[in-house]
Amino acid sequence: MIITLFIILTITAIIATFEESLKSYRIYIYTLLGIILIGLAATRPIGIDKDSENYEEAYKNYDAPAIEKTVEFSYLWIAQILNNFSDDVHTIFFLFAVISISLKLYAISKLSPIWFSSVAIYLSNYYILHELTQIRAGVAAALFMIAIYCISERQRGKAFVLISVATFFHYSSVVLFPLLFLSKEKMSEIWKYTWALLIPIGYLLHFMHIGITTLPIPYVANKMDIYTELRDRGIMGDEVINVFNAVFVLKVIAFYFLMYFEETIYHYNKSFSFMLRLYSISLFSFIFLADMPVFAFRISEIFGIVEIILFSNIYFTLKPAYLSKLIIILIGYFFFLFNIFQNELLSN
Repeated sequence: MIITLFIILTITAIIATFEESLKSYRIYIYTLLGIILIGLAATRPIGIDKDSENYEEAYKNYDAPAIEKTVEFSYLWIAQILNNFSDDVHTIFFLFAVISISLKLYAISKLSPIWFSSVAIYLSNYYILHELTQIRAGVAAALFMIAIYCISERQRGKAFVLISVATFFHYSSVVLFPLLFLSKEKMSEIWKYTWALLIPIGYLLHFMHIGITTLPIPYVANKMDIYTELRDRGIMGDEVINVFNAVFVLKVIAFYFLMYFEETIYHYNKSFSFMLRLYSISLFSFIFLADMPVFAFRISEIFGIVEIILFSNIYFTLKPAYLSKLIIILIGYFFFLFNIFQNELLSN
């Protein structure tokens, strides 16, 4: 599985290098790549990732009271329907893969002028994270990517519907609704500094031990008590977030690099400034929510889906073109290797 994905990533990187000269065939190659990615995600062996066994249990026992408390009703509802045709969990894997991957590739084609560089970034991180692990979050993120395009086209009503449907697939998507009021326009100087300072502020609050858990918010306090109880019972992990891990630091560096070239990139991609704002929120969330790892990863990941497009925009900042493409591809391989070791996929 991992060797296959590595080969696909390498082929995609090669295609990305010569994408400009493949314009006539791009849509056909893109479609074929999508079919391959759907097939790979839909047929993955049970147990190769951290969640597939849980998904199988939920699929086969969709009406069990214990299951109903741990999975969104949308998954159980779809599982109930599909069980009329097959009791193999790969049936729902296939359905979710078709929806998630198709929508993401469509969104990439609308949000990025250079498709295959974006796909290389997608394969190295979010494909592993979503299509091979968190399939419900994967569908929600795909719908969010389409919503980003709608917002950039001033179609906020459609974006509202898409985010609502995303919430149907994963409840964490409810945090996306305020983004409907966020500006998509190029940043003024004062706003550029404001968004850039959000990350240092996050670190300052982290060092001062001021986080979401210290705020006197009844709902948050209740959730934290539940999280602590589950952790103490061994149901949830006791992992500690390192807000200076190599991948996160690379993301922060990339953010500031892209922020510096905002005006240049905006000329080629009118959605860029909006996505840059979202990425700032993603990085801040990871730091600010560090006391609650589950929520820190979940919130930062859903906002961070924009890195699929953002990182490929490095192409517009450096010359010659092959140098910028090389940097994008190297970032992709770095993420890919990190995910393999982080998710212990080498042993599968």
